[in-house]
Amino acid sequence: MIIGAIIAVIFAAIVIRGIIKRKRGEGGCGCGCSGCPNSAVCHKNNSTQK
Repeated sequence: MIIGAIIAVIFAAIVIRGIIKRKRGEGGCGCGCSGCPNSAVCHKNNSTQK
């Protein structure tokens, strides 16, 4: 039961960290968005017009 609780806490921390990063507008993959083919999916509100 203790191991299960530890795993649950780690999982919750990862999910909460992802939510916080998402609210700040940071990407979820850890790499830069300049060469990412999915940048339009992550940043729907930002326009990519030049």
